[in-house]
Amino acid sequence: MKRIILHVGTEKTGTTSIQKYFWDNREKYRERGLCYPECLGTQNHVGLVTCARGFAENDSIRILQEIYSRSTHERYKRRARLQFRREIENFDTIVLSNEHLSARLRKPEEFKRLKSFLDVEANDVKVVLYVRRQDEFLISSYTAHILAGSTAPFSIPGVDRGHMRYNYRLLLDRWAEAFGIGNLTVRKYQKASFPDGSVVKDFCKTVGIDSLGQQADYNENTSLDANKLEFLRRLNKFLPLISEGRRGFDRTKLLSLIREIELVGPELSSDAEGIVEFQRRFEGSNRYVANKYFGRIEPEGDPLFGASRKRAQKSGRQWDEETAFEIFAALWNRS
Repeated sequence: MKRIILHVGTEKTGTTSIQKYFWDNREKYRERGLCYPECLGTQNHVGLVTCARGFAENDSIRILQEIYSRSTHERYKRRARLQFRREIENFDTIVLSNEHLSARLRKPEEFKRLKSFLDVEANDVKVVLYVRRQDEFLISSYTAHILAGSTAPFSIPGVDRGHMRYNYRLLLDRWAEAFGIGNLTVRKYQKASFPDGSVVKDFCKTVGIDSLGQQADYNENTSLDANKLEFLRRLNKFLPLISEGRRGFDRTKLLSLIREIELVGPELSSDAEGIVEFQRRFEGSNRYVANKYFGRIEPEGDPLFGASRKRAQKSGRQWDEETAFEIFAALWNRS
């Protein structure tokens, strides 16, 4: 009896740590009868999203995979199914992970395609999903968007846009309807509650997999203060990740260099008035989630996540023209 464990994020909840851990240890796990497939993407199984979604003109995930036509898209899906079937054939447990599944899949037909892709190969499909306090998610998402090439300045999402991305009631009920509430495990992304503070160990414990020794979580947003983010945001206009519907500038070296800069600027803060109000928007939906998926309301603060965790904020010079040249000079010296 084959079992598939499908980890779907959400975004900014340690997904890179989980994916890197299973990718680095995939050969050891294969010896134990567990497969972390290679055919659906290197480390991150982005191919699942490509197989589940239809052909959209401005689909960045599809473009970054260099799939530019409907016919190529269809060939990719057929090939992915065949390769997946062959790769998992001799394994009882399969772990799949992609955070874009929770962010990009919204239409019933997309969930139907994903479920069909998995059900053909396994008798038992379990979905694991982590949720993060919305104000923290908002700030971390902004960093991710800038790293991915966005040129938009930081702003509080409007009610409609925020409703779709940050409303966990809508998100979880969608997955529960598609796969069955008994097949959905929801975890709060709160490092203080994880074994040794590790989301990797928490994930392994949650799904009943032995973890292989010590594993440090990967820090996805190292050294990206507000000034570095602003510099990169403005630079993105001239070095786009996607240009005219094609894959654009390779940003790997640039992002590595900007993370190494020692200049310290101010941090984006979750204590700002607009962000505090943003968190309050979701009190009702968070209360619903706390009751339905956790069976418990937090006694203080947010009904789902509890009281806000205050952090000491780094200070530094605010963004100005001289700051931009200072960052440029630091990059030049490291290049």
